Amino acid sequence: MIEAREKFPQEAGDDRLGESMAYKLALPGLGSASEIKEYIGAVAQGIALGFFTGREGSQLLYAAQIALSALERGRKPCVTSSRKTR
Repeated sequence: MIEAREKFPQEAGDDRLGESMAYKLALPGLGSASEIKEYIGAVAQGIALGFFTGREGSQLLYAAQIALSALERGRKPCVTSSRKTR
């Protein structure tokens, strides 16, 4: 619980402190496409349940978007221009 309080100090006055912290700490990782999908679903549900503010939810969903973009770039071969400059 101390680790969670250090990670989320803004939750100190929340009546649902334990639930909110537990939910946030249980979010899936962002290491694979399937984890990112689970993460997006968990964030959406967390917003609906009131565990995240609109701003927090937006930031978390943006993080998932960046992670997915990075993951997709890692899979695609880099295409370079074959034009030669004179």
